[in-house]
Amino acid sequence: MNLICVYYRDKDDNERFDTDISRLPPAMWAEDPISQAEAYRNLVNIALNRTELKFQDARLTTVKASYLKALFEANDLEQSVKLLKRRRQLVIDREYMHYASDPEICPCITEGALDFSLYVPKVPGFHAIIPNTGSDPNYEWQLNLRKPQKQFNSKHAKVGYDLVRSVLFCGRYRDQETFIVFPPLDFFHNAFEYTPAGFSSGPTNLKYDVYLKALILLAFLLSQNGIAGITLSNKYPSQLKTLRDVEAVTNLL
Repeated sequence: MNLICVYYRDKDDNERFDTDISRLPPAMWAEDPISQAEAYRNLVNIALNRTELKFQDARLTTVKASYLKALFEANDLEQSVKLLKRRRQLVIDREYMHYASDPEICPCITEGALDFSLYVPKVPGFHAIIPNTGSDPNYEWQLNLRKPQKQFNSKHAKVGYDLVRSVLFCGRYRDQETFIVFPPLDFFHNAFEYTPAGFSSGPTNLKYDVYLKALILLAFLLSQNGIAGITLSNKYPSQLKTLRDVEAVTNLL
């Protein structure tokens, strides 16, 4: 801000008085005045808003990418400037478009990170983590069934039903956490619930009694499908209240 001083002389007195007109008179003082910068900024925003509204109300015309290319190659500055006087929408010519499925296109990503991935099988089973090749020497599933309290806490997961009391952590596969879920039967008949991603009306882990039954079920499935080393002596144990009862009939853990 520049300070301006006005010098005036009284007609009846030769004495000179100095007055600073940048100062507000006491009658115009405020307890919480806005700064000069804020006042200026609001004036500029009002002007910009009016210009933007005028631009949005203008008639929209299209311009092809091929026309812009021709102007650039011809170095036609006059026509290029004229384009800026109207509201334009760019239209990409068909000759400049390429589909991702084009066999001549090979995507190349030099840098990137996958923050989240979720694989949900469409039929009951372990298809989401079983290799889809005849053999995979690098295949490894680190089975871990001793964390029944672990929650499925992915806020981005859209499974298709309420996850409450239906999830069991079962280890890691290729450095990714693996969970076994027990959805309602309707889930496998395309009766999906379009719930928000990550939705659960309560804790996701199985109730303890259901967890013990799930261990017996898994031991039965693995032993029946030739998984080496997994045994089950009684698939209907008379007592199933603790992990000791599970360990009495199977070596799954």
